[in-house]
Amino acid sequence: FGQFLVKKLAEEGVGIENLVTAKNGEKTSLAFVFLNASGERSFLFYRENAADAALTPEELDPLLFKDLQYLHFGVISLLSEPSKSATFKAIEYCKNNGGVICFDPNIRKDLLRNEEEFRALLNAALQTVDIFYPSEKELTFILDRKMPPQKAILEIMANYPLKIVALKLGKDGCLLKSRDGFFSTIPSFEVPVVDTTGAGGGFNAGFIFGLSQGMSLEEAGILGNAVGALVVGKKGAMTALPTLTELKAFLTAQKIQILK
Repeated sequence: FGQFLVKKLAEEGVGIENLVTAKNGEKTSLAFVFLNASGERSFLFYRENAADAALTPEELDPLLFKDLQYLHFGVISLLSEPSKSATFKAIEYCKNNGGVICFDPNIRKDLLRNEEEFRALLNAALQTVDIFYPSEKELTFILDRKMPPQKAILEIMANYPLKIVALKLGKDGCLLKSRDGFFSTIPSFEVPVVDTTGAGGGFNAGFIFGLSQGMSLEEAGILGNAVGALVVGKKGAMTALPTLTELKAFLTAQKIQILK
């Protein structure tokens, strides 16, 4: 399965020349997704002797971070050693070279062993982050209380040195807040929902791609919502992600011209 993923990355144009592979028989992690009638998901994970958890700080080449614009990570790599130390080392390398740190908590309670330790881990991670894109449920978990999205986003920014928060609201779009004063809800697109798997990751990809292309925060939010909308219209996660051509066609049909 790991070899299949490497091949798939190469086919999609992702550079794999610096990919670190398992050396001691570690196995590629698996996530089994179960859908209900409305397209919502539940998960079952297989992470015994996981290859991703075996990544060490020593396997990171500092030169790879020299011209890096954005470093994206999730909480899974922080759940065990040595990948936890490797992740924080990557963050250090990226920050030292002026890169932007992006974090999707991607909280999966089935993988948590100790909630108190996990909260401490989240706290440490959030101290390093520039762009944070949680779901509403994840933000409620982190703040340990439910509150309206506008108040929740203000509280998380008061607690941590985050520069941008993109709060994912599902069918209600996203709420964006930046340190320089931008604070707005970006509405979603009305589309039929087949499978919500990968929608959050799709939003992240569209949002960061938009920022990397010099778009405004609002435009990047629109792009993230558009990718998420296209993802929920198909079954699967990777297989549902749109090509740039498909994304342009979708936006053109919506009379939105933000992609060149």
